[in-house]
Amino acid sequence: MACPGVWRFGLAVTDDDDPSKTSLSPAEAVVNIGNCPSNLCVDYPTTSTPQTIQFIEGTDVMVYFYLNSSLYTLPAALFGAIARLEIFHESSPATPFYTSEDPNLLPTDWGGHLVFHWNGYGSTGQRPVSGNYHVKVSLLNESLGVSIGGDEEPNAIRIAVASPTIAATSDRYVDRDKLESGTDVVAINFNIDGGGIPDSLRWKVYDASNSVIFSSVVASRQPQDYSPGMVEIAQWPWFRSAPIPRNWRLFAVEA
Repeated sequence: MACPGVWRFGLAVTDDDDPSKTSLSPAEAVVNIGNCPSNLCVDYPTTSTPQTIQFIEGTDVMVYFYLNSSLYTLPAALFGAIARLEIFHESSPATPFYTSEDPNLLPTDWGGHLVFHWNGYGSTGQRPVSGNYHVKVSLLNESLGVSIGGDEEPNAIRIAVASPTIAATSDRYVDRDKLESGTDVVAINFNIDGGGIPDSLRWKVYDASNSVIFSSVVASRQPQDYSPGMVEIAQWPWFRSAPIPRNWRLFAVEA
């Protein structure tokens, strides 16, 4: 196999006369032999080999890419290059959910595999939503003013996030006297949407001033027990040692 790089080919024509004659101006062509279709190629994850993850705290997504070995001979890359990672949710393909840059690639990695690390959160720390994410890695010159190459992989990452929602069948009103006497409880139905499996579930009660007045973890559950889309019931009698406040405003479930 030929070595990657810039090659110059020449063609000179010699006739069969005696004495023979050769063309004075041989035809020439310059060819770049590289190891990927563009100047930069994403190795993993890709559209054909996507990565599927359950989103949890500390999620690690490694985006591997490599540079075309012929890139190092291009004048635009003479002073180095900068790789930019952009990750887009399928619902917003024009606005990156996450962006990162890796400067000065060329002096340190001659044809080596490079990697971006993504923890699953957005650029401003927001949690992801379930769905497909597109991966785009661009290669720019040292001033960020000239595009040298890049690669895009639609639907390369698939994230499942446990997203609890409270069902409409939950209690909306309750008799305060019955709660205090212990003859009634509050029933909250919730669904686990998004395809994710939660590590734990916590519910909170807020008063009219939006302050948390009670919070507890749903007990005795293993992560595998929270089947996606399954309905659970959270019920509790109020502690009799504390007066029951009026005008509860909000009940929340967090995964």
